[in-house]
Amino acid sequence: MRLFIGLCLLLSCSSIQAQYYYNDILATAQAGKRFMTLRKNQVIKISAKSLDGNNEPTEGFLLEEELAEDGRTLITKTATTDGRATLTKTTFFNNRIRRNETAYPGMEVRTDYQYDEKNRLIRINSSTNDTSLNKGAAESHFWIYDATGLPAQMLNIRNGADTTTIDIIKDSSGQVVEERWKRKNRVIETYYYYYDNKNQLTDIVRFDQRSSKLLPDLLFDFDDKGQLATLTQRMGNGPGYLVWKYQYLPNGLKEKEFCFDKQKQLVATINYVYKMEK
Repeated sequence: MRLFIGLCLLLSCSSIQAQYYYNDILATAQAGKRFMTLRKNQVIKISAKSLDGNNEPTEGFLLEEELAEDGRTLITKTATTDGRATLTKTTFFNNRIRRNETAYPGMEVRTDYQYDEKNRLIRINSSTNDTSLNKGAAESHFWIYDATGLPAQMLNIRNGADTTTIDIIKDSSGQVVEERWKRKNRVIETYYYYYDNKNQLTDIVRFDQRSSKLLPDLLFDFDDKGQLATLTQRMGNGPGYLVWKYQYLPNGLKEKEFCFDKQKQLVATINYVYKMEK
């Protein structure tokens, strides 16, 4: 159970890895909006406490954030119950991520973001340095837009040679509905995006080889203010999943997170405390 809680909290503290349109475009924009909310409310420090399903403090958990460098940089310190500690430095300019630097034992990752004159994300360069093995890797995402200004394609180039083409398919209203990964002109993966009648993203789905059917990787539910109320997150390629429920303060800052397992049992609660400028 302790390791399971550690996995839950690790997922809470990290970005979701898989879908490029979601991670590169949507999640990056959401990070900018969260940064704007912190600045608007003059937040200078955030701390979080975690409780397990029995309402007992989670041993080893750490989540602290601090705005530094005149509020342009967010310093994040995390640790989970499995002993993994991470330090992340995220730099913003005009409320957009410009650089993200993460370090944890044996690994360093640096990611740079580039935008065009219309403030559209056009390039992400990421470099990973395995300090324990003295090995490195590089990955670049080149985003291409159509005549209407919407994402049309992305080139994912690893180590300057291995290229995967990500085709973005949209419906008649311009909503992204498919993300197709191609390598050597062969489709190797497809993600499907679904929306509600308010054009809010509700499902990200892909074909599961094990069950031979479409299964959601992510499910989203929003409150009346358009804030994310529930996130259902599939764990790897298995049948398990986690359900995160969120509560917010009147100023839009997140107050609590509740994590439930597949059996609807409460696994963890995270409470946030904010320190404001005087």
